[in-house]
This record gives sequence, structure tokens and C-alpha cells, in this order.
Amino acid sequence: MKALRAVNNLLASASLTLAMLIIFIMVAALFLSATTRFITGTGFAWFIELPPVLVSWLVFPLLGPLLKKGQHIKVDFLTPLLSKKNKEILWLVLIPRGLSWLLLLFCL
Repeated sequence: MKALRAVNNLLASASLTLAMLIIFIMVAALFLSATTRFITGTGFAWFIELPPVLVSWLVFPLLGPLLKKGQHIKVDFLTPLLSKKNKEILWLVLIPRGLSWLLLLFCL
């Protein structure tokens, strides 16, 4: 079990390093685009298109470590207002309804 934790921690740190590298590339591409456009008056199109393309490459490697630590983005505006019993009722209503919509969406 310790070996698996070590591998998991190694993969998490590798994905964080990859994410930092991707962010650096995105910032460098935008900086080079602005600099090139300022100096020459025209810019390279791929400098501008690179950061939006890299966003998906940034999100998916970070998804695992962020979910593991509970640091992912959550939209939570209704559940803090509800009592524990009302939260359970809400989940009992929403989960079957969501599953039925998924079945309708993907099976029909």
C-alpha cells in the first residue's frame, strides 16, 4: 500500500509540474505575441491560438490531484441553506432524475 501511495504522489507531482509548464507556455506565447505585434506591427496567428488550445491540456492533468485534495471548483449556493434532512431529500430526487435524463440522452 505504501508503494501505491508513493506512485500516486509521484504522479500527482508530475501532473502539477506539467501544469506549471503549460501555464508558462501559455504566458510566454501571449507575451511573445504582444511583443511581436508591437515590434513588427503584425503577429503570428498561432501565438494567439495556442493558449485556448492548451487549456484542455491544463485542465485534465490537474483534475485528479485537485479532486483528491478537494480543491476543485464547486458551485454551492443551495446546499448550505438546507438542513441535513432536506439535503438527503434533494439528492434522492435529483440523482434518479439526472440518471433518467442521461439514459434518455445517450440511449435514444
